[in-house]
Amino acid sequence: MDTAYENVPSEAKAPQDTRSLLGSVEFVNNKVKSINEYGESVKESSDVINSSADRIMSNISEVQSFAQQIQKISNSTNMLSLNASIEAARSGEAGKGFAVVAKEMTKLAMNTKEASEKILSILNRFVKDVEEMKDSLESQSETLDKQSEVAKQALAEVDKIRGLL
Repeated sequence: MDTAYENVPSEAKAPQDTRSLLGSVEFVNNKVKSINEYGESVKESSDVINSSADRIMSNISEVQSFAQQIQKISNSTNMLSLNASIEAARSGEAGKGFAVVAKEMTKLAMNTKEASEKILSILNRFVKDVEEMKDSLESQSETLDKQSEVAKQALAEVDKIRGLL
């Protein structure tokens, strides 16, 4: 069964086919541009996240420094406690009360040291997680750069097709 379109001479169909093809080319052109814009938006967001990760790393470093200072204080407290225990032992019966205080100072120093070690351990996990996040962002950025290049190539080809029409 012949349709009316099939009976039209090919010369008459050409302008309509060209308009249809041009419409498709414009559609593809707009979609590729949109994909490129989305990629640029994602890249901008990635840059913001990367900057935030850098600030987090800086803050972690600062807290690590404080935790290390706490460990030094704990070590000094432990040494003072040891010295106090020695003096309490030298004092004999009169130093028994002081020996109890020295023993409590030792416990305090040990608890402080354990707490600061736990803080440092948690911070080290944060560092690892942020580094993984930054690596992932870098990989994403590279992928987006490749996507952008492919989009530019596609747009160039669309322009060539448009030029032929």
